[in-house]
Amino acid sequence: MNAPRVLVVLAVAALGCAVNAAQVGAVGGVATSNTLVRAVSASRQFTVYARAPSLSPVLCAYAERMKRGWLNRLDLRDNWRDPIVIVVREREPTELDASPVVTDTVQLGMGLGYRIRCLTPPPLDEARLRLALVQSLCAEWANRTQPVLRRQLFVTAPLPLWLVDGLTQSVGERTELRSAAARRSVNAGRPMRARDVMETMALPSDPMERELFKDNACLFTEGLLALRDGPHMLQSFLTELAALKSMTSAFSTVYHNDFPQPVALEKWWALELANCMVTQPAQNLVATETARQLDELLRFSLRLADGSTNEVSLTEQPPEFLWRQTGQKWLKTALEDRIQRSEVLRAQAHPRYRAVIDLYIKAERYWLAGKLDLSRATFEQARRELQQVDQQMLEIALVLDRAERTYTREDFGSTLSNQLHALDQFHRLDQQRSAPIGDYLDQFDR
Repeated sequence: MNAPRVLVVLAVAALGCAVNAAQVGAVGGVATSNTLVRAVSASRQFTVYARAPSLSPVLCAYAERMKRGWLNRLDLRDNWRDPIVIVVREREPTELDASPVVTDTVQLGMGLGYRIRCLTPPPLDEARLRLALVQSLCAEWANRTQPVLRRQLFVTAPLPLWLVDGLTQSVGERTELRSAAARRSVNAGRPMRARDVMETMALPSDPMERELFKDNACLFTEGLLALRDGPHMLQSFLTELAALKSMTSAFSTVYHNDFPQPVALEKWWALELANCMVTQPAQNLVATETARQLDELLRFSLRLADGSTNEVSLTEQPPEFLWRQTGQKWLKTALEDRIQRSEVLRAQAHPRYRAVIDLYIKAERYWLAGKLDLSRATFEQARRELQQVDQQMLEIALVLDRAERTYTREDFGSTLSNQLHALDQFHRLDQQRSAPIGDYLDQFDR
């Protein structure tokens, strides 16, 4: 069945419920008009039915604009095979709890069609419509090469949520928005791992968790597109989804060379977050916040034999702690997770703490590689340097607090003499620059 014929049949099926509703109204003696105005888009892939005469052509233009952005992101030509029908109609009394936007695939003989149903009121939800359009475009491309057999149920490609949501945001997305998304993801506390993003099947109900997932889905999709030949690889991924009917198998088939093992994917993902963060040096954390987040990273929750838990901090443990835990699976998993999170923290950490974080990462990698002696020595070095940095930051804070109390007056800055007095005191303080603040400031004079 060719595309125009599929389009006509699909449109008739989509309008069936509206026609039935009009007949019921006439039988009841109420003159109701459920006539839907039809419009076809420029590429003829989209057909829109809506009651408002001006809405149908507007939605056609909107859908074409979304498709152009989608084609550009995936480096595709507009060689569509199956049509997409959008139907906007009013809710029936039995549909008060129905979703405002629903997508489905219609099998018509040996062809396919894609339908987007929009219910009003409330007014048309643009965010959900964008998502539905991208989902339908992805499904049409993925299923395009799959045979459709008459009288045999067609199983459509299982599109993962991260891909549809990520591509929806990616259309027209700007680089600075990626950086903002990375900051929101990292600042949420514990960044999602790549595996967590890929395995999410439904949007979280909590608004904060939902926004966090959407940020990560956008970053993950943009990261895949930025790989060598990224758009074409994402094309292949969509095709494999339709062929294998499994997200895990399709991803492994297409991205095996880039991510031969799960740990390689997680490392790449951690670096993606870090790279987005380092482009925003103004977002570096202050010393106290860096110390707080590092302290959280260095804590483990141990499950004891009686079922209770005990929190252990590596800053309070001797170097032999890692040695005694050799062979414990929980520690291996915990270290792998924290190495990734430490790399993200380092990207935004206070400059004085970066060398300390590097040492902790090195010590943990030594442990994972089985080089326990090097791990113990590096871990002890990191702990000593952390104590020194914490002490230096504390002394600097005390010096600044004392200076503020000494040179700040209620009428400070109100007269020229006060300003000159403050400047003279500052010069004297600068001449007396000594440890700890002098040593710290000297780093920036070199």
